[in-house]
Amino acid sequence: MDGRSPGLVSAVIQQVLELLADAHIARRLTVKESPAYHRLTRVITAYGEALQLLVALKKRKNSYARIEHLNLAPSTSQHPLR
Repeated sequence: MDGRSPGLVSAVIQQVLELLADAHIARRLTVKESPAYHRLTRVITAYGEALQLLVALKKRKNSYARIEHLNLAPSTSQHPLR
C-alpha cells in the first residue's frame, strides 16, 4: 500500500466491507446473547476498526497524490510558524 498499486487500498476496503456484511448477516441468524452472537459482535467491531484505518490511509494517499500532482514536496522544514 505504498503507492505502487493505486487501487489496492480500495480493493482491500471493498473486501472488508463484504466481510462486514457477511458478519452482520451471520449475526442476524444467530441466537441473541449466545456466545456466537457475542463473537460475531467482536468480529464486526474489528472489521469496523480496520475499515476506519483503511479509509484514513486512502485519504492520506489521496492527499499525497494531490501534493505530488502540484509538484509540492510535503516538508515540515518550510512550516510558516517556524
